[in-house]
Amino acid sequence: PVALGTVRAVIHATGTVTPAPGADLVVIAPESARIAEIPKAEGDRVRSGDVLVRFDIPTLIADADSKRAETTRAAAMADTARAGLTRATDLVERGVAARRDVEEATRQLADAQAALEQARAARGAADAVAGRTVVRAAFDGVVVKRSHNPGDQVEGSAADPIIRVIDPRRLEVSALSMGNPH
Repeated sequence: PVALGTVRAVIHATGTVTPAPGADLVVIAPESARIAEIPKAEGDRVRSGDVLVRFDIPTLIADADSKRAETTRAAAMADTARAGLTRATDLVERGVAARRDVEEATRQLADAQAALEQARAARGAADAVAGRTVVRAAFDGVVVKRSHNPGDQVEGSAADPIIRVIDPRRLEVSALSMGNPH
């Protein structure tokens, strides 16, 4: 007779279980650094966005601060050039100054605005690099290996991994069948 049910087969095999592509995250330092924080231990669950490692890299923070200061200085220079153009235009309209003064003020404003854009781009790049001092989980998973502790000095290479997180819901099995299904 026909009946609804679950078909179950058991296959005995030897194989390897590995995380699927995109389900494995190995954290390494962006460069030589000291680990300031590593809040998760082996076996801990992590949620997407959780802090996995916070590095202390003073050179990156100092560079980002320097780029912010350069941006502020460039913005002040652009404001000064803008005011100079307004002043030169007003003087030309009143017949007190030559037209070339407006042309010079226009060139100075263009140069100041270009310098400001360049400073903003450099600041964005420095902030992006400084942002690498904090590594967050890209997916929900489990810490399967933690190789370092807070205070440890680490190198920025694949040979010195800090922590490894996998998504246990996305695993792949590579196996060779070792017998008939039972």
